[in-house]
Amino acid sequence: MTTIPEKAPAIQAKIKTRDPYFDNFKGFLVICVILSHFVHDIYDDSPFREYLYMYLMMFAVPAFVFMSGYFSRNVEKCRRTAVQTFLIPYLIYDLLFACLQYAVLQPDKTFHNFLQITRPKWGLWYLFAMFIYRLFASDIKKVRSTPVIAFIIGIGAGFCGEFSTEYSLGRVFSLCFFFVLGLSMTEESMDKVKHFNKAAAVIILIALAFLIPFLMNFEFHSTTLMTHETILARKPYGLAHRKLSAVRRIIFYLLGTLMTYMLMVIMPRTKSILTQIGKNSITAYVFHLFILWPMRQYGFFDLQFIYYNPAGTVAISVIISFLIAFLLSREPVRKFYDFIVNGVNKIIFREKAV
Repeated sequence: MTTIPEKAPAIQAKIKTRDPYFDNFKGFLVICVILSHFVHDIYDDSPFREYLYMYLMMFAVPAFVFMSGYFSRNVEKCRRTAVQTFLIPYLIYDLLFACLQYAVLQPDKTFHNFLQITRPKWGLWYLFAMFIYRLFASDIKKVRSTPVIAFIIGIGAGFCGEFSTEYSLGRVFSLCFFFVLGLSMTEESMDKVKHFNKAAAVIILIALAFLIPFLMNFEFHSTTLMTHETILARKPYGLAHRKLSAVRRIIFYLLGTLMTYMLMVIMPRTKSILTQIGKNSITAYVFHLFILWPMRQYGFFDLQFIYYNPAGTVAISVIISFLIAFLLSREPVRKFYDFIVNGVNKIIFREKAV
């Protein structure tokens, strides 16, 4: 009779440790990111579009970066694999996106106009930012009071003109606060957040749904207290109202953090339809850009029928965003993504890419 080694149960337990809770959260977030990109175009002049977009973006990107930080706590491994898992995919898909832009707009420009590696295209900034974050994660962990330092740096970065769209440094520095929050969080503190009162969390999220439009319309010194550029956090503060812009970023940090925590409270902890989407959220995130951008350029969002029924259009937007996330998170798509990335890694690196 064959005996089973004593370590086998431990190994099997290690294999089964994937928690559907986190996949549910990532699945929900990637759907919200896709939906935010969708509604940004489909409601061209609608105030409701701006409210919905602002509400989604207030938590979607911060929470996504937060979760990325939480799963980067194995800092030494993250540093070793930062190039293979994020820089190489960024270079590959930025090049492919340039090819897509050239194919759609080639009558107007030559290919080199689109091949600008130093300026990440649309949502691909996330891959480059994650490369930077993971490369320095082990150093960040050594800093005392890291979230406080990241908070101060993020506010101060807005005053520096160098931190703009070049290499997405504006977002790298402004969103680093959320990455550091996730990186600094322990499993024990995560459990405390998950066990917060769910009813209270829902009430807070609903209250913020009314607070954000108020901030968007509240005028202070001839300008509003919350703007589109505030939540994008991709450029330095404008020359006018620079101090107010810093206050806006502080509000963004506070609300983004609060919404992230409250969403973690209400997120389902068992397997759901979101679980598979979250498991392969990176493929849904990257490839949805290659779907929505041509739709934008070929005038899909300019069709008049989408303006007739705002409520129906919201429903259609949610359904389409969900379907895009669902289809792009299937295993064949993930294997295709890995096939491209691992193939390039094998060519470049001597050892097998992780």
